[in-house]
Amino acid sequence: MTETAPPNDLRTDYAGPVQQLLTIGETRSYDPAEWLDYAVEVGLGREHIAELSRLACDRALNYGDPDSREAWAPLHAWRALGQLQAEASVAPMLAFLEDGRERRSGNRRVSEGVRHDWAPRDSAY
Repeated sequence: MTETAPPNDLRTDYAGPVQQLLTIGETRSYDPAEWLDYAVEVGLGREHIAELSRLACDRALNYGDPDSREAWAPLHAWRALGQLQAEASVAPMLAFLEDGRERRSGNRRVSEGVRHDWAPRDSAY
């Protein structure tokens, strides 16, 4: 996996624990039991919801080089928001998805994130 920095070094656009999501990289597990506990392992809490929402919808990262660690940060943000049960993040994330670019572009990171991170827990989805 290459460690290329996204244009304009987006790592400086995020602070504290949210910035750490830019360094985690690819994850292959869609099983929530195998995910990081973002609150415990990264230090994310409800006070980070607005910045996590911004990261989850960051177009430069969502359309970045899939071989870079940073390009996977939005998926980690989606998961962290799901674990935090961040209802306030739903509206901006839906607006991001309704843009339609994600479906047309085949951005698998986004579509898989929505499918697995936000499906009802008792759902067979």
